[in-house]
Amino acid sequence: MKPSRRILSDRQRRWRAPLVAAVLYLIMFESVSGFLLFFFGPFLATTEGLGELHWWVGVLFLLPYGVYQLRHYQRVTVHSGKFHFNLGLSSFACMCVVIISGVLMWLAGSRETLYYVVVDLVHIVIGFALLIMLSSHLVLVFRVGKVEESEIGAPAARRRTMARVLWIPLAVSTLALGGWWLSR
Repeated sequence: MKPSRRILSDRQRRWRAPLVAAVLYLIMFESVSGFLLFFFGPFLATTEGLGELHWWVGVLFLLPYGVYQLRHYQRVTVHSGKFHFNLGLSSFACMCVVIISGVLMWLAGSRETLYYVVVDLVHIVIGFALLIMLSSHLVLVFRVGKVEESEIGAPAARRRTMARVLWIPLAVSTLALGGWWLSR
């Protein structure tokens, strides 16, 4: 007797798409490495290497993020005016500022200038705002999905999807950074 395959809704298939996974893994990696640089940077002997890794992964992040955002925006414009849509737009605006400030820090070169310090501060503050707004956006999207979906097994599928969206990327990012740090 073959086990029956779970039937996933369109929403669940979208959450499990490879592009979404790539973007979430990269966001999580950037967040974890950014936290390490911010909170433990003065105590790490390899801060410069971690900063370069953080920057290069951010550069790698640009193409999948851009493709994802374009597709996502085209699909969700029907929700314009709703709170979770507005949070998503605010998250996107914060992401743009974080990307631009990251590029400006790299172009500045020297950390000894006032310009670098100001751009770094903008990068950090808006990065924290991004994480707050993006996590709020995702929670609201999951809550809206909970109300809209009525199929059997939806709560278990949402928990599995939440694990794939948040906890697995966090664990992989932490392990990758730990492996990088141990190899130095």
